[in-house]
Amino acid sequence: MRKGTPLGWAIFAILISTTAMAQTTGTQLDRLVRSSSLIFIGTVEKLGAATTTEIVADKNTAVVRVEEVYTPTAGLGDLSKRSVTVQLDPKRPATPGERAVFFANGVVYGRGVVVREVERLKVKDKAALDKQITAALTRRDDQKLVQRLKRANLVVVGKVVAVHPAKQAEPSGISEHDPNWHEAVVELRSVERGKYQDKQLTILFPASGDELWAEAPKFKNGQEGLWILQKDQKEKGPPRLRLAGYTALDALDFQPSDRIEQVRRLQKSAR
Repeated sequence: MRKGTPLGWAIFAILISTTAMAQTTGTQLDRLVRSSSLIFIGTVEKLGAATTTEIVADKNTAVVRVEEVYTPTAGLGDLSKRSVTVQLDPKRPATPGERAVFFANGVVYGRGVVVREVERLKVKDKAALDKQITAALTRRDDQKLVQRLKRANLVVVGKVVAVHPAKQAEPSGISEHDPNWHEAVVELRSVERGKYQDKQLTILFPASGDELWAEAPKFKNGQEGLWILQKDQKEKGPPRLRLAGYTALDALDFQPSDRIEQVRRLQKSAR
């Protein structure tokens, strides 16, 4: 310690340094969350292997047993306790038995799930990590939700009263990325954004689990919540596979009932 420096100033300097480190860690975590569509805790079971023949296993592939998933996995079902294939970053070798948080993006959603690693963090204090990742996901989702609200043609609250294949959908003759359009008939309780007069609204959604549509919400009878809708969307899928109508194609475009008040608060900043 420099001569004449009070102990209090030294402690203050340590606190400032610690705070800066925490902020850097938080910023890094925010960056990882923004760049990853799938975040999960898992254990490396086998190196140089894969869970599906849809990719070729090599020295940078690993079979990872999923323990817990932090992000929505619409269309993929519950990945917990399942094994997935991870394409590892060649600069970060893994070891069998390694337990980590994987930040990744989807590569193949077919007979098996294949993801490409963005980053991998060791699990030291799971309780603290849970809080940090949940907070970072909330910040990311709130920012993205505001953007979804800004571009929405219609935002409604209601309940699904029927689900069936889309009446206007015809076989495309294209097997790859075919959305398998279905319709969810929603009985409306309120219109939060935009104008709509009828008591019921038909929402198109892709029932396909294909990688292009895997993250789009899949609706079922009795489901209640809030929908963020685009009319005659142009954001997803080749034009020949699109249908005219209202769609909710992003994982955030459907919010359960317990999130409605939060969405309403966010919508005020989207105007």
